[in-house]
Amino acid sequence: MEKYTHFIAFDFGTYGCGIATSTNTIADPDKVRVFSNWPMMSNVEVKCPAILLLDDEGRFEAFGNTALKSYQTKNGLRRPEKLDQYYLFNRFKMCLYDKNLTRDLKIKAANGRELPAITVITITLNNMKKLICKEMQDQVKHPNQKIQWILTVPAIWSPAAKQIMKEAAIKAGLAADKDSLRLVLEPEAAAAYCLNEICSLGPSNLSQDEVNHYLLADCGGGTIDIVAHKLTRKANGEISIEEIHQAHGGPYGGFAVNDEFEKMVQKMLQLSSDELNSIKIKHPRHWTRLVYDQFEVAKHSVDPDKTHERFTIKFPKPLCKTIESLKSKTISDLIENYKRHEVEWDEDENELVLTYGTMDSLFLQVAPKIITVISEVLQKPECELVNKIVLVGGFAESGLLFSKIEKFYSTKYVVKRSTTPWLSVLKGAVMFAMHDVIQSRKMSQTLGIEIWGDFKPGFHKEDKKITVDGRCLCQNIFSKFVEVNESVKVAQTFEHVYPPASSDDDHCKVKIYGASHSRPVYTDENGCYLVAVIDVALPVHKAEESRKVRVIMQVGGTEITVSAVTSSTSQPLSVHLDLVVDKYAEKKKK
Repeated sequence: MEKYTHFIAFDFGTYGCGIATSTNTIADPDKVRVFSNWPMMSNVEVKCPAILLLDDEGRFEAFGNTALKSYQTKNGLRRPEKLDQYYLFNRFKMCLYDKNLTRDLKIKAANGRELPAITVITITLNNMKKLICKEMQDQVKHPNQKIQWILTVPAIWSPAAKQIMKEAAIKAGLAADKDSLRLVLEPEAAAAYCLNEICSLGPSNLSQDEVNHYLLADCGGGTIDIVAHKLTRKANGEISIEEIHQAHGGPYGGFAVNDEFEKMVQKMLQLSSDELNSIKIKHPRHWTRLVYDQFEVAKHSVDPDKTHERFTIKFPKPLCKTIESLKSKTISDLIENYKRHEVEWDEDENELVLTYGTMDSLFLQVAPKIITVISEVLQKPECELVNKIVLVGGFAESGLLFSKIEKFYSTKYVVKRSTTPWLSVLKGAVMFAMHDVIQSRKMSQTLGIEIWGDFKPGFHKEDKKITVDGRCLCQNIFSKFVEVNESVKVAQTFEHVYPPASSDDDHCKVKIYGASHSRPVYTDENGCYLVAVIDVALPVHKAEESRKVRVIMQVGGTEITVSAVTSSTSQPLSVHLDLVVDKYAEKKKK
């Protein structure tokens, strides 16, 4: 294993970003230091809001709270009349949740302007790198120092999304070589952080192997990311983890509750969609402060044991003036007929006062969806031995969310929350990079290649038949090498030998196809799609036999990796793997 002197992890989140470092090689959470020197934030705040401000040319201006203040303030960097010349991005990580990503993906800024997603992410990561390098400048500039950069990504993300993040990180300068940047799956990072807590939920007798089956739900700002594991702790203390169900989840993170609050405010103030959008564009800072600061504090302060409590959410004055001018009514008049017994308006303080019941109703639009995706995993036969549910992530801090999940599952499962849920992924990413205990993962899709094989009458479709040199072949056959939900060892490889299409070819292109089901027959049938294109540089001026290439694929890691050698001499060949492909481009052509 490569010897690294520093481990630096970036937890790139939907709500906020965090940085953790360690110069220790022991995977101990107490040895992992969390960066807290964010501009315009207190030293106790370890996550900076994921808000990015760029100038008219797409160059970095500010990040986090500074970005909001710079974008719209009387004494700040920018005047309101010039806001259309800048880009303010918020919650942009969720753009990669799309299941069919392409390289021309763009992200819309607060004023409607757009930039390529990879550009926005690259600038964000580069700013984070500059901040941590400035703080550690005496250490990281030493010639003998070798840094392992770590970047967290959701387990439920597609291979394309992971590659976009990796390419952005490389462009941001997070890789001195191909091995110095490592992607870590967020729930697996959290599992590394929570190992002692997970083990403490089971038997403590270490005279024999201890086995724990658990489900871990990373409740973040944008998504719920779920893994189910079998953890084995041997009598000598050695730990290994096997994934027993493929990663699962959905877009039901903490911001989904904020979205419900936004819908309530829109209805309460009788705003049309166009009116709401115009307010967001005119007051991005104040709207963000309302929905993501004021409400965020209230959301996390809801205590299920204190149902009599009321929650105040302050409306910025400029926002109130704009709304009242737009509707020609006071806010008090606008909300008069809206759930009068559960919503009040304090005109002196410009505060919205919500009852516990109103807050609970917002959570009830989201919590059942989280319980549904958790249950979808727990109901699988392979998870019948699971008896523990562990919650991590910033959204898991919510006492109301935890109580709803605990109440639903407590009769059958031990439900536990990490002691520091907001740090589990961040610190765990460093620990995971130091000591990777994952032995195998379950495949989220069937993978294979397209071949032309012998035509089988009665089995193959007639329209797939083609005759080549007098031989009846079947086109577009899906030749699978791994099946959905199959357990694959992390280091397990799959090899195939390919001849060049013609003697003049200097490159060999191999396409990897995916399927959502286990027994695909053709690559163009429903449920099948393109996953990746492998481009191998062929050896030149060689005999036909020596120009055959052996392609070696690993699909059990955090990302798909590929290498290639000549079939006859095992000479290494140059390979380019592209996972950011239009999954359905070939079907669109037909």
